[in-house]
Amino acid sequence: MAKVKKEGKSKIKELAKDIVWCEKNVKTLTPQRYFEKFNITDRHYGHRRYNNIIISQVSKNYKKTLKEEFQTWRSGPESSKFWEQQLKKKSISESSYQATKFATTQTLNVYKAMNTSSLNDESDTENDNTINQDSENDHDTTIIDKLDDSDLLVEVPSFLSDDKYPDANCSYWCLQGEGSEEWSSGKNFKQLRKESFSAALNLERISSVRILTLSHIFVISPTTEQSITSLTPIIHEDLLAQTDVFRRMEIPIEVVQWAYKLHETQTSGYKQKLLEMNEYALKSNHQIVNRHLEFLEDIMKYYRAPHKNDTEDNALDRLKMIFKHVFYSQKYVVNSNTKHLETSKHYIPDYKLSYPARSTKLVDLFIVEAKLNSKSYFPHQDDFIKLRLEMQKMINELIYINLSEPMVFGLLLTGLDCQLYAMYLKYDGIYVCREVQTFSLPRSSYEIMLCPSIFSTMLALQDKIDMIIQKIQTRKKGKSSLLNLVRKGYDAPVL
Repeated sequence: MAKVKKEGKSKIKELAKDIVWCEKNVKTLTPQRYFEKFNITDRHYGHRRYNNIIISQVSKNYKKTLKEEFQTWRSGPESSKFWEQQLKKKSISESSYQATKFATTQTLNVYKAMNTSSLNDESDTENDNTINQDSENDHDTTIIDKLDDSDLLVEVPSFLSDDKYPDANCSYWCLQGEGSEEWSSGKNFKQLRKESFSAALNLERISSVRILTLSHIFVISPTTEQSITSLTPIIHEDLLAQTDVFRRMEIPIEVVQWAYKLHETQTSGYKQKLLEMNEYALKSNHQIVNRHLEFLEDIMKYYRAPHKNDTEDNALDRLKMIFKHVFYSQKYVVNSNTKHLETSKHYIPDYKLSYPARSTKLVDLFIVEAKLNSKSYFPHQDDFIKLRLEMQKMINELIYINLSEPMVFGLLLTGLDCQLYAMYLKYDGIYVCREVQTFSLPRSSYEIMLCPSIFSTMLALQDKIDMIIQKIQTRKKGKSSLLNLVRKGYDAPVL
């Protein structure tokens, strides 16, 4: 009996700090005071955490009262106002963190390059000239910026060392040689569109990428078959660099460990391991980790339950289940069923996320298209083309409400494979649609090790959308300076 009491005492010592604090301050405990004390900015996590504490950890004498007070506060106007303030704090804090992280990364990369590069004095002079040329344009990416992608390499490549890196010459020439001026002025894009238009007039069968150029949309993708890089030998560096547009969040090591444990115990001990994970989440006060663990729990339950074969509809259902763990805030207007774009009744995505820019006006920020297996030669039926035309209309709508640096996101779902795209304006009315991330949905619970990476991508997407919403909330009144760059897409088949 004494042994049992001793074990109980050791468990109390292991409790998280917020549980201990709640027990000490139970007489004056309120939801808002708790969230402010531990700087909780995630509404879903905060509500779940606080509810678990008052149900399982607080004394019985106060449990009923605290639960009733929490339910009243949660459904009242004070709750919504409080979480809006917390979101603003989070945005300011993360902006400061990202700026510091970026500066540190750039410094490390330059230092790394100086120690690994075998450039001679003449090459260094050329490098300096390139940086000076590109610094005149805030949107251009210098050679140093390209090194930001090289942290996955053992050695940082020298872009002037042709004997060691023969494929780098074309990229470097594009930055410093004759082609740089043409790309920065948009001449090459206009030439591509002119060629596509001429082919269309002659009723030639042209690729989906060329069809999109008719609407001033230029797709950038590592897959050359679905990119304008397949139509021209070079392309300006700042259109290829991905780090300035989108970067997946880092995956906490604890999440990977729990995913592995769940994977290894599927045949036996799965339920016990799930209970252990829930206990770990209760003791942890790391918001991102707990969101990951909640997602792992739900997705394991989903995949272990009997369901249909891998059809398009089934894959879309799986994707929507992920979105429920990401876009749950009341500020998002989610249409998980088919609903047309706010700006066009001709286009109906399979999923869309919007935000109320005004009391009576929504703007679309993110859409999903599930690609049809049957091939169609009509742009409004080909999901590869349709997705871009929809994103173009979404960009235009953000310009109409005077949003600076507009950006929207779209996801193309083919089977279980996902391609995430970002679209933004570049140069003189050029709509750049860049592939920023690819991943595959798990086919079964035995592929749960894919989930931490997928969820980190979705959390990064949520952060990007929250930043756009923040810009919408703080935008100035008046007309946008980008209105003269707006190009209207097609509401009907091009060919």
